[in-house]
Amino acid sequence: MAATYPTALKVFSTFHDYTDVIWAWSVNEMHDEIVAIESVLGTAPFANTPYTTFAGAIQDLYANKAPSLHTHTHATLLDDNQGNDHPQYIQVSGYPGFSQAVAGQNAWAASHLLPLGQLQSFGYQNTAQVQAAVNAALGNLMSGAAGGAPIWGSTPAPTWRVQGGYFTGITNGSGQVFIPISPPYSRCVQAFVCTKMPPGPGAGTPYNWVEAQTTLMAVSGSVATVQFSHDYSWQTNMKVSLNWIAIGT
Repeated sequence: MAATYPTALKVFSTFHDYTDVIWAWSVNEMHDEIVAIESVLGTAPFANTPYTTFAGAIQDLYANKAPSLHTHTHATLLDDNQGNDHPQYIQVSGYPGFSQAVAGQNAWAASHLLPLGQLQSFGYQNTAQVQAAVNAALGNLMSGAAGGAPIWGSTPAPTWRVQGGYFTGITNGSGQVFIPISPPYSRCVQAFVCTKMPPGPGAGTPYNWVEAQTTLMAVSGSVATVQFSHDYSWQTNMKVSLNWIAIGT
């Protein structure tokens, strides 16, 4: 006979001791239903899963993987860090990457996707282009700025490197601070300029930076010495800050 399950639930007959005769079909219909259930479950139904019961699997399915409106949180999924459940999306890590050009929209915020055409329209230059412009502008300064000697070292054929940064520190007993140039120049420092600015937060007595005078006292390929003064006196043990730019090779 055909099994009732899985199209419906089987309703078995109730038998009574010493009254009803148990026929072969009574046992056979149980066999048919058991075989139908086993066919649905298959062999090793929990293989390669963290589950040992259907109740646990269904609870996880409901609570974590498929509530209404697909609002599950991927961070709570068991295999979220082991695979990619949605390969149609680009992950925040950039994986799996774009396979075709992306037109995008005009990017007006930091989180917007910036198309290449818009970026190029901004007129930005890459490092190599900036370096080429610097080399071209300084190509005739082989003997130093304004025809004089370089601030430090000797000028080779110019392949100039521009760098700069922010510095803050406490002046010494001579009103000086020492600004590291990193990475250092090995041959020549063609120019070094700095601009005083308000000191940032932290330890030390902030200096009245508006009235300060700054003087470049010395420079090497790795450090520049700048002195702060006011009314013809050194400003010692004062917290000072400045921006700096150097050109060298």
